[in-house]
Amino acid sequence: MKNCTLSIIIPSFHSYELDSICIRSFEKFKPEWVSMKYIIVENSDDKTYCEAIKALSDNILWINNPTKLVGSEANAEAIQKGIGFVETKFVFFCHCDVCVTSQNFFSDLITEMGNNYMVGTVLDNMRIRAFHISGIMMRNEPILKTIDYYPKYKNRIQYLDVGDFLTEYCKNNNLPHYCHANTFNGAIYDRDDKYCGFNVDKCIGSNGEIIYMHLGRGIPKTRNQYKNNNRVMFPEWREFCLEILK
Repeated sequence: MKNCTLSIIIPSFHSYELDSICIRSFEKFKPEWVSMKYIIVENSDDKTYCEAIKALSDNILWINNPTKLVGSEANAEAIQKGIGFVETKFVFFCHCDVCVTSQNFFSDLITEMGNNYMVGTVLDNMRIRAFHISGIMMRNEPILKTIDYYPKYKNRIQYLDVGDFLTEYCKNNNLPHYCHANTFNGAIYDRDDKYCGFNVDKCIGSNGEIIYMHLGRGIPKTRNQYKNNNRVMFPEWREFCLEILK
C-alpha cells in the first residue's frame, strides 16, 4: 500500500520521557510510504516540554487540555479531543508508554486493515473481549467522531473500559476486526533474544518477531507510584527502549 496517511493520538500527562520514546520509535520504524501526523493531547496546562516534543517530528500537533478528570476518564477525554483533529485515512490510538520495535509493525497492521475495520495489538478480557486502547488502528470514518470513548460503570463497577465502544461498534455492526498474537493474551514468545525475558506486553508480528511493546502503568512508574515487583519498571523500560532506538 502506497501513500498511506495515519494519525496517531497519544494522551499525555507530564510525561516527556514516555512521549519521547513513543514518538521516536514510530519515527525510527515508519516506512517511506507512511505519512504520519501525531496528535499529542496533554491533559494539563503544562507547556514546558512542548517544543522538545515538537522537535522529534515535522508533523506534531500539540493540544493542551487542562482537565479535572483523572485516570481512565482523563484518558478518554484526551482521545475524544484528539479525534476531532484527524483528517487522515487511518487513525492509531495508543498510550504514551508504548514502543514500536520493527518496521513490520506498520506493514502488518496496515495489511490487516485491508480486510478489517479495526486491528489491535491486545485484547482486554477483564470485562468484555475488547481491543485495548494501548494499540488500536481504525479506518477514519465519521462514526469515530461521535462514538463514546468513556468508561462505563454499573453499581460503581466498571463494565466498559476506555475505548471499548470501538469494539462494541464493530461487533454490533458485523464489521470484521482482528487482533495480533500477543503475550498478554497468552501467545508464547520463546525466541532466544532480548525480548524473551522482558516482562511487558508484547505484540507478535506475522513473521514471529516482536513488533510493538506496552509498558503498562507508565506514568505511575515514572513517579515511583507502582510497586508490583514482577513487572518492568520505568528505568529498565527506558534503558531497553533506548537501545532499540540507537
